[in-house]
Amino acid sequence: MLELEEFYFTYFPKNKKIVVFSYGNIYQQETNFKIALILKELDVLIPQYFLVYINLKDIAIFPIGTIVDKQKKVNEYEGLKVNLLLDLEKVESKTLFEIPELKKQLVTSAFPNKINNFSSKYHIQGQYYFILKDENTDKNVYISHYEVARWFYFTTPSMTKQILSASLKDDNSIIRGLYKNINHIDSDLKEITLTQNTNTNDAANIFRYATDKFSNNSWYQVRRNLTASAQEIRLDKEQKGYLSNSNEMKLKVDFPIKQTISLNARVKVLDDGSFFVLKFINEDSSYDFETLFIKIERKNKPDEPIGVIKKTKTSKTKISKQITNNTPNKEFLGIRINNQMEDLEERLDLKTKKIERKIEYIDEEEFIQSEEDYDGDKEIELSTDESESGIDNNTGELTIENQEQDNKIIKEYLTLSDFKSMLFECSKENKEFFFCIQMEDYLPQKSENDRGNRRKWKKAKLIDGKTKRKFLAVVINYKNKNFILIEIERDLLVDGLSTLIIWDKDNSIIDDFIISSIVKNFVYENGRWLKNYEDFIFNKDFLEHPKDENKNRLKNWYQRLIQKIE
Repeated sequence: MLELEEFYFTYFPKNKKIVVFSYGNIYQQETNFKIALILKELDVLIPQYFLVYINLKDIAIFPIGTIVDKQKKVNEYEGLKVNLLLDLEKVESKTLFEIPELKKQLVTSAFPNKINNFSSKYHIQGQYYFILKDENTDKNVYISHYEVARWFYFTTPSMTKQILSASLKDDNSIIRGLYKNINHIDSDLKEITLTQNTNTNDAANIFRYATDKFSNNSWYQVRRNLTASAQEIRLDKEQKGYLSNSNEMKLKVDFPIKQTISLNARVKVLDDGSFFVLKFINEDSSYDFETLFIKIERKNKPDEPIGVIKKTKTSKTKISKQITNNTPNKEFLGIRINNQMEDLEERLDLKTKKIERKIEYIDEEEFIQSEEDYDGDKEIELSTDESESGIDNNTGELTIENQEQDNKIIKEYLTLSDFKSMLFECSKENKEFFFCIQMEDYLPQKSENDRGNRRKWKKAKLIDGKTKRKFLAVVINYKNKNFILIEIERDLLVDGLSTLIIWDKDNSIIDDFIISSIVKNFVYENGRWLKNYEDFIFNKDFLEHPKDENKNRLKNWYQRLIQKIE
């Protein structure tokens, strides 16, 4: 069985089940930014508290309430799930020290003054929180500035890096580093061209920051506030005679919108019935477009779709405007959830929009679709080795020995771009089929310290033995059911390999680190899907490739996919 060391958070306490309890300040060392996480031990009478530092760009996966068990992040979170109705025109911002009700909950007698040399009590009391009223219950709602930053600003590593990297002397260069052009085609249809390294999942937010004056100023204010706080902290330390080798900053942000929003969140209910928000699950703030067409410019390669999210039949009326009861329910305490598995984080207004992603190339090649019929797949017994490789009468031969031996004839394989095109064509024909690329990277490679069986890592590279092999993980939503497809770059070494389809029983999105562990297991087990893989439990199936790698058979390829996920 493969030991997945790189998917353990080795800087977290060993043999402990802990929860992310609070945040500390941000520390800059050269070009790297770290944030202090305060952790609390679970399932013990007298809990210990721990301190770790993570890269700021990783904050998106560590909201308050995240549970890590024996150095592994699990799909469990603290808190109750409630719906809150918040007017962002009416918001206060104070430090924890100035909020007695919340301070009483967090800074108990058991909370230490120091963790190692870190003044933990001093640091968490200095962090900023928003204070709002829940329009449903008329009770106070407390939200950490870190959670607002995690949701609106530090959404991906590329967004985090950009907001921290550019010079304050040229504010415009910060946001313009994420996109090249915005085209207002008409009142509903907008187009944005992103820079090469920008995450396309950020396109809607980038559009908001680039085109809305208030949101634009909020974006830049994040950096301004960090710089100002660094100067204040440095001056304060000098006056107290302290030395510091790092640039320490305190996070202070604004909501980038002034709207009334409906927020689904995980919360702790305080003694007075008010809500302390641990993490956002979804919210319905509006975006100023009905259709957003996203492009990324590249050179000398054929067009390649990145994803399609279509407009649904959902009403365009904001959820927050559908609340009709005028009398707040002061007895409302939220709905306790029995299943602690995480809900899909999403921005609800985007579910009513049409978002199209496509790479814009200088040299374009037109794709031609064939309408050939297909006989269909045979039933596959998932417990057999045959299912892992996915052989059937409609796919290419499995073994290298059965390949054309004439070196002058080089077999062409369906590429990852062909796979994306298949999904794109499927989305055009099926109104309930949406997809988005979740991961696209190289397979894990054998480390220099690994002196084990070389054969186990052979398929991490292409047949030339030098080029790293790529993989693709795609999230599919079909009829409100979520699936993950994992496709491996194909050549003679993986000739008979099928696409892996996995889905969770509770319909939740499968995390990146699970996908990473699956592909690591794939190369370690010499190109076999899920062999000896027992780390996680989910449903699985396999999608075979068209016979003879025929690029004109995309239609029957995606028709077979629909049959698999129907």
